Amino acid sequence: MIPSLGSHFWRIMLTKSSSTRLFIVILNFIFYLPLLVQTFQRRYVYVSRQMNWTLAQKYCREYHIDLATFRNQNDFDEVQSPCHYQGNNLCWIGLQRDQHNQNDWIWTDGEQSSYRQWSSSKNQPDNNLGNENCVVTGSLYWYDIVCAEQHAFLSVFWICACVGRGIDLYLQF
Repeated sequence: MIPSLGSHFWRIMLTKSSSTRLFIVILNFIFYLPLLVQTFQRRYVYVSRQMNWTLAQKYCREYHIDLATFRNQNDFDEVQSPCHYQGNNLCWIGLQRDQHNQNDWIWTDGEQSSYRQWSSSKNQPDNNLGNENCVVTGSLYWYDIVCAEQHAFLSVFWICACVGRGIDLYLQF
C-alpha cells in the first residue's frame, strides 16, 4: 500500500531536523502563495509622540515602513487621525523640499507623485522663515514648516490580505 502524500509529509516533518522542517515549510509557503488572491493595502497609523521630522522618520522606518506618503486623494482620505480634524494638531508626513531644487518637493519613499494638498488660504508652501523644508498636515491641508519643530506624525505600513481555498492570511509589513 502506498502511503498518502499527507502522511508522507508528516513523517518527514517529524523525523527531520528543525532547520529541514523550516525549509520544507518555507518551500510549501512559496509554492502555495501564488495560489492565493493577494491584495496589498496601504494603512496609516497616528503616532502621538512629539518629535522633529528626522526623528519621526527614523521612528517610522524602525517600527513601520516610513513617514506617510500619499499618491492621491483616496490615500489621503484613508487617514483617520487627530491631525485631520483638530486644527491645533499638526502631524509630520513624508514630504520634504528637494535639496537639489528648492522649488520641488519629494516623498521620502522615492515614489513619484504630483498629488499635493497645500492650504491655499494660507498661501502654502510659503517658506516664510526661509528654511521651511518639511511638511505637516492639519485640518485636511498641508503646511511647510521648519523640520526641527516637535510634532506628532503619521506612519505608513502595508498589509497583505491573502485569501485562498480555506486559507486567510494577513501579514503586516
